[in-house]
Amino acid sequence: MTTRHNAQLHRLDAPRPSRMTCDAAVALGFTFEDVPSVTPPTLDPAIDADAITLITGPSGSGKSCMLRSAIEAFEARDVRVVTPTGSRLRNLPALDLLRMPPPDGMRALAEVGLAEFAVFARRPGELSDGQLERLRLALALAAIDRAPRSTPCVLVVDEFGARVDPVAAKALAHTLGRAVRGRRGVRPLGALLVRHTPDLAPDLRADRVIRIALDQRVCEIDADSLAEHRALTERLAIGLADTSTYRALARYHYRPSPPAGAVRCRAAHDEATGELAGVLITAMPSLNSSWRRHAWGDRYATGDKRADAKRINAEIRRIARVVIDPRYRGLGLAARLVRAELADPLTPRTEAMAAMGTTCPFFERAGMTPYHTPAPAHHARLLDALAYLGIEPWRLADPAGVWTRATINTSIRRFFEDELARWTRAPTTPKHLRRTDDPREALRCACRSIATAPIGYAHDARRAGPIDP
Repeated sequence: MTTRHNAQLHRLDAPRPSRMTCDAAVALGFTFEDVPSVTPPTLDPAIDADAITLITGPSGSGKSCMLRSAIEAFEARDVRVVTPTGSRLRNLPALDLLRMPPPDGMRALAEVGLAEFAVFARRPGELSDGQLERLRLALALAAIDRAPRSTPCVLVVDEFGARVDPVAAKALAHTLGRAVRGRRGVRPLGALLVRHTPDLAPDLRADRVIRIALDQRVCEIDADSLAEHRALTERLAIGLADTSTYRALARYHYRPSPPAGAVRCRAAHDEATGELAGVLITAMPSLNSSWRRHAWGDRYATGDKRADAKRINAEIRRIARVVIDPRYRGLGLAARLVRAELADPLTPRTEAMAAMGTTCPFFERAGMTPYHTPAPAHHARLLDALAYLGIEPWRLADPAGVWTRATINTSIRRFFEDELARWTRAPTTPKHLRRTDDPREALRCACRSIATAPIGYAHDARRAGPIDP
């Protein structure tokens, strides 16, 4: 045997072939000398760790090999590599997985388009593929935020967006790109993504797009070559629509019933697919808003109820619903819809209320002024009564459990039912509760409202900046 053959057959760094592969080679007339060696493409080690880079190419071109070499290069430069994919997630609610105080965790989930209580409470096995991808991104961003600020990080994802439909993938790309750019002022941060096509580059606003051909030739794609791919945000057109349009997305709002007094609807459609992406409903104003005086002073509180109501109906409309299809969340579409309404309002003044105003402040981003108001007196009194009975506010999520604790004996039950009845007689309590004889129904309603801190929003089309009554 020659020295050359001996070297080929006895390379110390080559894995030994298995018996099964040897049987297959003999049956087909091959030897292992006939199998060409593969040299995977390598990524330029000088690539910036704080760049958003997209690697594209057909299956088998070597994208994953390039990704692995990139990871090795980053780690050699002490860059922390964070990936949203990985081990199976623990069977805990999404909010628990983030390991943050609830307000911070809700904001972290809202950042990736998961501003929905049902998602906060669901476990990974109960989420859709799109929701799960967004949750994994939130967990990766949380891991980056926990790292020392002096530590450079890079977010790495193989087969980015492969598990979701094209619309959801573009929305996720926009969300990821925005999250990375938003953190660059705090720490060196970049992203390295692999996908078979460059269609997501405009949504990512990628700094660099690398294409690998099947013959493993590597080239960079310039911006002109991406002109055919429109960013999802550029495909969304906003216009007026019939108020019945709301029904198509109503199931995504925590109050699926249509708002009372709806007078106008704005809708956002995806021009590429014709799909409805979001709706905004404008409605007649509520006559009794406890926070209105904070925004407008005494203009609507003169003491003459008839005159006040006439003026409210003439000068104010409220944004009653803003609902976005889950696939289009994380694009800033809610704020765009609100801005469109404020640019062409039905009345000089516009109001809104948001239970998730702190978690997802799109009204404020759209230009409305927030008003944080104290809890109504009857809410505060009922909370004090519950505290006296040793019932903490977090237990209100379980009305049946509250009822059991508050009626454990006759004296406690009498005290609690008296306080609950007092709460139902308050002027702002819904009329049907003031007439009910069922304390359990009243308690269920109270549990939904007394501990919440909704934010009021106001906007005056005649003035810019904070509102001056």
